[in-house]
Order: sequence, then C-alpha cells, then structure tokens
Amino acid sequence: MNIADYARSALYIAQYHYLHGGGNLSLAQKYLEQLSASNSEDVNAAQELLKQVMAAIQVKESQAKAKGMADATAAGTEVEDVSMES
Repeated sequence: MNIADYARSALYIAQYHYLHGGGNLSLAQKYLEQLSASNSEDVNAAQELLKQVMAAIQVKESQAKAKGMADATAAGTEVEDVSMES
C-alpha cells in the first residue's frame, strides 16, 4: 500500500464514521487530523470533513452535558459546571 492509498482509505474510514453510521467520531477526527497535516491529494477534503466532525463532536458533548445536568436535576442532586472553556 502506498501513501496515496493509505490517505484515501483513511478518508473513507472517517467518512464512514461520520456520515454512514459508524459513529466513532474520535477515530474520524484522528484520521482527518493526520490527513489535514499531510501533503496528500485528499488534504482539502480531509480539512473540510474535519471541520464538520469537530462541530459534531461539540454538539455531542453539549448534548451529553445537558443530559447529565437534566439527570442530576431529576435525581435532586447539585451539578457543578466543570467545562474546560476559559
């Protein structure tokens, strides 16, 4: 397998996890970050898809945080906001 084949395979794997129900966004992010920093012919596609994956990760994290807060509120416990934003 040459570098171009690896890059194309990594892009397909990332697309599968983001677009086709694979669901492993962190794996997609890992492959896309590698491709985005390379000189592969697929670098532009990887950079665009990486933006979408990062946005999807942020939405997923926000939803998980909101669900955790809702669950804690329903259980009658106090929730401390420990976000990593500065």
